[in-house]
Amino acid sequence: MENNFYLDFENRFRGSRSSVLEKLACYDSLLQRISENSKEIRLLDIGCGRGEWLEKCSKYGFNCTGVEMNSAAAKVCQDIGLNIINKDVFEAFCSYPDSSFDVVSAFHFIEHIEHSKLIEFFEESKRLLSPSGVMILETPSIDNLIVSSRNFYLDPTHLTPINPDSITYIIESLGFNFSKYFYINSGPLSSADNHNLTKVLNGIAQDIVIVSTKTALATENLFSKIKQNNWERIFQESSSLLKAATLFDQENLKTLKRINNIDESIYSIRKEILLIKKYIQKISNVINGAKKFFIIKCLIKIVKFLFKLRNKISRISMRIIKLIFNRLKYPNLIYRLISNNYFTKVFVYLLKKTGFNNIIVEKLIAKQKVDIEYSNQSKLYNKRLHSRFDYSNNAKRLFDRIIK
Repeated sequence: MENNFYLDFENRFRGSRSSVLEKLACYDSLLQRISENSKEIRLLDIGCGRGEWLEKCSKYGFNCTGVEMNSAAAKVCQDIGLNIINKDVFEAFCSYPDSSFDVVSAFHFIEHIEHSKLIEFFEESKRLLSPSGVMILETPSIDNLIVSSRNFYLDPTHLTPINPDSITYIIESLGFNFSKYFYINSGPLSSADNHNLTKVLNGIAQDIVIVSTKTALATENLFSKIKQNNWERIFQESSSLLKAATLFDQENLKTLKRINNIDESIYSIRKEILLIKKYIQKISNVINGAKKFFIIKCLIKIVKFLFKLRNKISRISMRIIKLIFNRLKYPNLIYRLISNNYFTKVFVYLLKKTGFNNIIVEKLIAKQKVDIEYSNQSKLYNKRLHSRFDYSNNAKRLFDRIIK
């Protein structure tokens, strides 16, 4: 590839210089701890790129040297006043004697070389380190599923994802006293809830930092339990895949427990609602029974009242009938009433029920018969008159006189 191509590629996909320096802020405590062990720290950075790490370490007073084989990136570093060697890494190693540096660093470099070259790189780094020397490596984290399955292959020069467990084993097997890795640079979704699956996918650490010490003295200086290791605590703030998945499972279990508790609460509420419905039904039955009882009671009172009223009416009617027939003040009215055959039958029945003697009843019946015969003769006479006379005015007057 052309030199400018990879620089342009870094500018586009790695981010701006300020954003990279912001990510490197997590190393402040580690650099402070290293600077406490020596007055002058000599640092060699392999594959320094645009020089952000060299720039940061220079602010802590480190004597920094960078190795970059890409001439365009090396020129960017030289333009800002950094000490850069523009040659192949392994050629640059040969230029320095043993124990030339206190720190050898490589950021996003070891994933670009084959395994055999990786072994050679570790051996040369160990040779160049002083007895109190420290090797610092940063590489993409394979624990982050988005990084390992997609972002890692965004760079066409990446060869092999680095497993932190195997790489620390290799480093210690090559003679380093101690090697430990940490997860750093949490993903964009690190602030999401633990029960959010997207946090498991892209919320955990995007990078791994491997800190290795050459001798027991360096290990004691850097990892001493007597001194407070703030840099370790800061590195441990980022989460691994296993930790994120564990938290995800724990949150899901809590959610399931909450759901079960809600289901139990709903079930108990339903039971209480059913009991309340039963009580309401019982109360409504009592109310309906009371209503029916009240209605029946009212009907009984009404019937009793009607019976009393009927008795009163019958007594009053008996008094009126006795008064009429005993005193006979209104005989014409009575005779007119009893001239109706149906009325007479009913009236005679009432008279018998009220206790009048049979003589009065027989007189009424006889009178009714006489009246009936008289009315029949009048009707017959009227028919004869109608047949003989026309309906002139004189005939009407004569007819009226006869009738009267």
